Amino acid sequence: MVVEVRGTPAGPGTPALSRAQARELPGAFGDPLRAVDSLPGVVPTISGLPVFFIRGAPPASVGYVVDGVEVPLLFHAFLGPSVLHPGSLSGVVLQSAPADVRYGGSAGAVIVAEPSAPSSSFHGEANLRLFDAGALVEAPFANGAGQALVSGRYSFTGLLYTALTDAEFGYWDYQLRVMRKVSPTTSVGVFAFGAGDHYGGGESLAGAVGGDTGFHRVDLRVVHQNRGISATSGITFGHDRTADSSAALRDNSLRARTDVTVPLGTDLAVRFGADARVNDIELQVAPNRLDRRDLFDLFPTRADHSLGGYVGFRYQPSERLFIEPGARADLYASQGEHAASFDPRLLVGARLSKRVAVEHRFGLASQKPNFVPGVPAAQVGSLEDGLVRGIHASSAVRVLLPLELSASVAGFESRYQNVVDPLGQAREFRLDATSLQERQDLTARGVELRLGRPLTRRIGGFVSYTLSWATRDAGAVHTFSGYDRRHVLQGALALELWWKVRGSVRALYYSGFPALEIGAGGARPSNTRRAPGYTRFDWRLERPFRIGERLQLSVVAEMLNATSAKEALRYECGGRCELITAGPIVLPSIGVEATF
Repeated sequence: MVVEVRGTPAGPGTPALSRAQARELPGAFGDPLRAVDSLPGVVPTISGLPVFFIRGAPPASVGYVVDGVEVPLLFHAFLGPSVLHPGSLSGVVLQSAPADVRYGGSAGAVIVAEPSAPSSSFHGEANLRLFDAGALVEAPFANGAGQALVSGRYSFTGLLYTALTDAEFGYWDYQLRVMRKVSPTTSVGVFAFGAGDHYGGGESLAGAVGGDTGFHRVDLRVVHQNRGISATSGITFGHDRTADSSAALRDNSLRARTDVTVPLGTDLAVRFGADARVNDIELQVAPNRLDRRDLFDLFPTRADHSLGGYVGFRYQPSERLFIEPGARADLYASQGEHAASFDPRLLVGARLSKRVAVEHRFGLASQKPNFVPGVPAAQVGSLEDGLVRGIHASSAVRVLLPLELSASVAGFESRYQNVVDPLGQAREFRLDATSLQERQDLTARGVELRLGRPLTRRIGGFVSYTLSWATRDAGAVHTFSGYDRRHVLQGALALELWWKVRGSVRALYYSGFPALEIGAGGARPSNTRRAPGYTRFDWRLERPFRIGERLQLSVVAEMLNATSAKEALRYECGGRCELITAGPIVLPSIGVEATF
C-alpha cells in the first residue's frame, strides 16, 4: 500500500474510492465508507451490513483509521450510514493486509477514511432524507491562515420506529475540525468527532439486540513541514461506551503519537514514528445477570497499555520503480501479562509502461486477541494465550485502457494464527468466555478481478469478481470458514438519462456459505453443503436544480435491495437441514440535498 498522503494516487494494491465515485453508487447512499463493500475481497457478514470479512480476516481483525485517529467503528448500527459526514471526506482507502507500517493493532486490513482538503472559501451542504438530516459548513478565518469545519447528523428514525413498531432505533454524529497556521512552516489544530446509537428490543451488552453505544475523540495536533521534512504529533483523548439495561462498559483512553518523514537524498526517504496508549476500562454488571461471570472474564475492569514504533524507507531509483521496506514493533500489557510483536513488511512497485503497473506486498501484522466487531469499549482483556498473527502476500497488476477504462487483477494469500473467531466458526455472536480458549488458524487465498470506468462520467460503471477460499484449522478439525463465499460478483452502471436526470443501477451476487453440521462435537462448517446464494439489485436517481450562482438543489431517490430478496442467515444440518433467512431487508430513501 502507499503511504496515506493527501494527493498521492493509490497503487494497484490499494483500492480507493473517492467521494464523487461513492455518490454515484446505488446502495451506498452517497457515503464513501458504505461503498467499501463494492471493492474486491470484501464480504459483508450480511448484505448491506457494514461488518466485513476482508481477504479472510474476521471483522475484529479489520482496523479503522480517520485522519490518523483510530476509532472502534466507522458505521452506525445495522444499515446506518458512516459516523462521518460524507462532505468531510475526500474518499476511503482499503489498505489490504499487510497495511502500511504506520498502522498497527490489526492483523488484517485497515480501512482509512481520508479527510477532504481544507477549503479556502466558505461553503456548505445540507440534506434531508427519510431517515436522517445532516449539515456541514466550512469557512476560512484569520485572513486564510485557518480553516474550520463543523458538521452533524441526526436520525429521526426513532420517531418512525416508535410510531409503527415496538422497536427503538436512532443515531447521531458530529465533527469539528480546525487548523491554524502559527508560522510559515507550522500549523496547530483540533479534530473532534463522535457518534452514538440507541436501539431497543432486548438486552445485549454488545448491542446485538438492544442498548446504547457511542464514542468521542478529541485530537490535538501539530503539523510541521519544512525543506521536505514533515512531522505530525498529536494527543488523542477518547471515550467509548456500550450499555444496556443491566450492564455498562466504558473505555477512557489517551494516545500520544508522532510521525516523521525525512528525505535522505533525491531517491531515498525515511519515515519513522511512535505511539503510546493507555486504556482505562471499567465494567459494571447487575448482580442478577445470567452471563455476569462471562462478561467479567472477557472484559474485566483494568488498565491496558501499549507502546509501538515503526521505521520505513522509500527507495525510488527511477520513476518506474519504488521499494518500501519497513518494520514495526509493538508491546502490549494487560493485567500483569505482556506480549510483543515484530512485523517486517515489504512493498515493491514497478511501472512496466505508461499503461501497466505491478505491485508486490509481503509482511506480517499482529494484534491483541478480540472477536467483538464494531462495539465501542468491547476489548477482550486476556493476553495469556498470545497475540493474533497475520502472514500476508499479494501481487497486483493494473492496466489503463482506452476510453478511461482500467483493469486490474490481484492474487493473495493470507494466514491468520491464534485467532479468536466464534462469528466465523459458528455464524453466531456469543459472549462466552470459553471463546478465548477456542483458538484457530485461518487461511484465505484467492484472485480478484475488476474492470471499470469512473462512475462520474456520462457513462460509467464497473464489473468485479472475487474467487476465493477461506479455511480454518482448529486442532485436528479442518473445515471451511463459516463465512467462506467462493464467488462474489457485482457490477454497476451509471449514465445520464434525460432532463438532467442521472440514474445508476447495481447488482451483486454472493455464493452460499457452508452449512453448519450439527453433531456430537457441536456445530462446524460443512465441507460439502452450502446455503443458497444471494442476489441483490439497487438503484438510484438524481435530478439537480441550479438556483443562482452558488446554490444547487438535488432530489435523490435510492433503494437498496429493490427486489426484496431474502438472504440466508443460517443453514443447519443435523437429522435434517433447516434454512433460516433474514429479511427481506429493504432500505428506500428519498431526499433533498443542497450545496452552496
